[in-house]
Amino acid sequence: MAQRRKSWCWNYFLLENDSKLKCKSCDFLLSYKHKNTSGMIKHLKSIHNISVGPSTRDVNSLLQGSQKANIDNLLLEMIYKGFHPLSIVEDKTFQHFVMALNPNYNFSLEA
Repeated sequence: MAQRRKSWCWNYFLLENDSKLKCKSCDFLLSYKHKNTSGMIKHLKSIHNISVGPSTRDVNSLLQGSQKANIDNLLLEMIYKGFHPLSIVEDKTFQHFVMALNPNYNFSLEA
């Protein structure tokens, strides 16, 4: 059974394997040998100027159900009406911008 992540900094990282983490914003790989969040917090503070964030429960409650669908629809409308390529969601600069707005947003657009 997967361990529940309680710290706010997990909203910014993915677990790559048992000993490595990946920053969602800049793809930096970080050691996770000691199984604590101090390295993540230090990276977020020194590289991204982020020093505190909401709890995982608070962030997860922000994007449930119709709210995620609404954001997806607004993103598709921006792409369609602005004549932007769909690949804009793959652009690191665009992803960084969205991460600054909401680090929990997932770019998987559902049809």
